[in-house]
Amino acid sequence: METKEQELGRYKHEVHCYLDTLWLISSNKSQARNSWYNWLALQMGKDRKDTHVSKFDLEDCKLALHILKKKYIQLTGKRNISKSQKKAMGRRKK
Repeated sequence: METKEQELGRYKHEVHCYLDTLWLISSNKSQARNSWYNWLALQMGKDRKDTHVSKFDLEDCKLALHILKKKYIQLTGKRNISKSQKKAMGRRKK
């Protein structure tokens, strides 16, 4: 059974996968990461300084993931990031 820390780590990784994918498909990659974090802060109703995955609790991760998945679908037409993409982003094996 998964501990709370493991669950939070899994969600943080998932949020990172979506954020990284979105900024990597952006046309201006040099500013895209910060722009996506700014956008996410607005969507979540948080201050930008508090909008970093390292500061997220489980509820923040779930909200961020919901928001990011909707944007990912809108931009790519795909429902999910593939397992191979996640693995390429450094997903650890259990």
